[in-house]
Amino acid sequence: MFDIEPDHFVLPILHLEIGLVNMILDNLIKELQATMEEYSENYIEAEKEFFLSKHLMEDARQRLKDFAALNSEYEKYIKKYLHNKNLSHEEKDSAEAELRFITEEKEMLQISYDTAQENKLIAKKRFEKEASAPENSKLVG
Repeated sequence: MFDIEPDHFVLPILHLEIGLVNMILDNLIKELQATMEEYSENYIEAEKEFFLSKHLMEDARQRLKDFAALNSEYEKYIKKYLHNKNLSHEEKDSAEAELRFITEEKEMLQISYDTAQENKLIAKKRFEKEASAPENSKLVG
């Protein structure tokens, strides 16, 4: 109908407050900045590594939290159950094995979380170092 191309666009500010739109806008801004600025390969690699390590740490934290939520009451029950003096040898062995399994699983999840947290800190330091490098400055490119 009209052959006029818009040269200005007014963003609907009220709609930008919606969380999903904010996320899309943030990603769009990052993409636009990345295309306008020159970053070194080391910077891009460090950025990917940092965000991946951050995601893995959050995932490990959630798995540890979920495990605790699902098993804490059961673990308390088994500990209380083991105090029963009328347990047979088989019942006691079975309960102790179950408690060991829960404890070992919790320890493995904790180690996984601690490792992910350490990896995130290492990746963050590397990313910050690359971000502060002169070739990755906003003044270049």
